[in-house]
Parts: sequence; structure tokens; C-alpha cells
Amino acid sequence: MGAAGGPEHPLLVNVLTGLAFVQMQQGKYAEAELLQGRALRIRERQLGPEHIQMAFPLLGLAQITVEKGEYARAEPLIQRALRIRERQLGPEHPLVAMALHALAEMLAGQGNDAEAEPLFQRALRIREEQLGQEHPDVAQSLRGLANLYTRQGKYMEAEPLYVRALRIVEQRLGPEHLETASVLHDFAGFQQVQGRTQEAAIMYQRALTTREHVLGPDHQLTLDTRARLQEVLVGLGQMQEAAHVEAPHKEEGMAAVKNRMPEE
Repeated sequence: MGAAGGPEHPLLVNVLTGLAFVQMQQGKYAEAELLQGRALRIRERQLGPEHIQMAFPLLGLAQITVEKGEYARAEPLIQRALRIRERQLGPEHPLVAMALHALAEMLAGQGNDAEAEPLFQRALRIREEQLGQEHPDVAQSLRGLANLYTRQGKYMEAEPLYVRALRIVEQRLGPEHLETASVLHDFAGFQQVQGRTQEAAIMYQRALTTREHVLGPDHQLTLDTRARLQEVLVGLGQMQEAAHVEAPHKEEGMAAVKNRMPEE
């Protein structure tokens, strides 16, 4: 095979990154890490360690390690991607904001809110100024900051951020988009903490419907939302509804098994 189709063709990096993303979405983190790590090594050999195109695979690998809970491994990857983008693109570029948001999410996941908050705020400011007030990336920053304020008990600060984030994603991405489901899930958690269980149940149900449809019934995000919805319904005393949240999934599984059985 010629050089154009060789084992390190430039397009191979895109293929590996895409496959890694699919594996990560399916919860196959070990497989995803191998693919993304290979993409990163190829890109580094081809372009050098400080090339601007190194930042994307670095962030991809960091995201996988965060999903695995390996924050100590993720942080230097994100810091390196951020340094490359700031140096090559300038401190106010939207791609710098993306790296800032990733770093903030990683720090918040470790409970390091003091360091995460200014990073969320900086990413939000850059996105608002460079992309506009209604851009979906702005909603991502709003959600991250709202989640942080919720954990800190700053409910007055958190609620308008959730409201604004939900409005943006519903208008720009649609009511059944995965990002809309993520905002709904997190906003529902806020409502649950506030004791607004009926509102929480409605939001969890919407998020669950989207996640089941897009990700499937067994994806971890779907399972998380289903468990939260059941918890809220039980708290409302709606035991039959809580049982029904799980029942359709089980019935579909039984039907699929029955359909695969040979007829006598």
C-alpha cells in the first residue's frame, strides 16, 4: 500500500478520534482510550508536540480519562491543550474557552470549586463575546456554572443560569437534542434539591425520553436519569409510576428475546 493509504495517513487520526468518541459514548472507555491515544501519538509524530492540531486529541484523551475518574491523568492533558491554544490562537479565542471549560469541569468533578469557578466564568465571558449570547456553547458554560453554584448552595445564582441555558438549547438545538437532555437532567437535580419534586419529575422524564431514544436504554446516562426519576416519583408517592419507569425497558427486552426464539 502506498503512502497515501499507509498506517499513519493524516485522515487516520480523524477516523480513530471518531471511533474513540463512539466507544466512549457506549461506555467502552478502555477501547476509547486506546484509539484516542493512538490518534494522539500519530498527530504528535506528524506535526510536533506544540502544533495547534495537537490540542483536540489531547482534550479527547482527557475527556476519556475523566469519564474513568482518573483526574490526575486528565489535568496535564487539558493544561497542555490550553497552553497550546492560548499560545497559537490568543487568550480570547473560542477554542481556548473550550479548553477552559474542560479544565473547569475536571476541577469541579474533584470538588475543587474555588479553582473551577473563575475558569467557568472566563470561558462564559469569551463565548458570549466571541460567539454571541445565544450560542449553544454559552449554554454549556451556563450549565457548568449553575451546577457549581447548586453544589455550593447558591440557589439564587444557579436558577437563572439553568433557565437561560435551557432556553438556548431548546431554541438552537431543539427539545430532543442530547445537550437539551443534559440541561434538563441537571436542572431537574436543582429542582429536586429545592423540594420542587413535581417539576423535577417532569424534567427527568423529558431527559429520560431523549436519552433512551438517542443513547439507548442501557447507557450510563440513561440509567442515571431513570434512577433519579424513580427516586422522585417514589418521593411523590407515585409507586406505580415509579415501577412503570423500569417496566417498559424490561418488557422490551423480554419481547426481543421472544422474537429471537425459534418457532416450534
